[in-house]
Amino acid sequence: MLRNVRILLADDDRDDQFVFFKVVLENALACEVVSVYDGEELMRYLLNNVDDLPDIIFLDLNMPLKKGEDCLLEIKSHKDYSKLPVVVYSTSFNKDIVPFLQKNGAYYCLQKQSEGGDLAKYLRLLLENLLLGQDGELKELPFVLGKNNPFKY
Repeated sequence: MLRNVRILLADDDRDDQFVFFKVVLENALACEVVSVYDGEELMRYLLNNVDDLPDIIFLDLNMPLKKGEDCLLEIKSHKDYSKLPVVVYSTSFNKDIVPFLQKNGAYYCLQKQSEGGDLAKYLRLLLENLLLGQDGELKELPFVLGKNNPFKY
């Protein structure tokens, strides 16, 4: 990767956060990761850091106080955040939510992985695509990424 990517991870599950951080460290991914635990904290973080926004957000759908879907809508409708790539990071995706997420500006959807190696592979693909999207041609990736992905968009 060409440069350090700043990631904001919004996930209320401390175990999932631990796995995410561990994968970034163990795979020497060029990332700085900051985490928040709920949707309201996410929106406060963005408001308080508008001059120093992350490069990409990984957003869990099922969080307390403000759901991931509501955060996505708010982020994409805010003039300062609307261009931020948001990867929806969730355990599963039902058939109704995927079109909603795609229509409302999610960058990709990433199914949470039980194995760190799979997460590392998908993180590498997404981060490379993020950098390529800024500097060149994007790789062709399915909208929903995951080992057992039932969706082929």
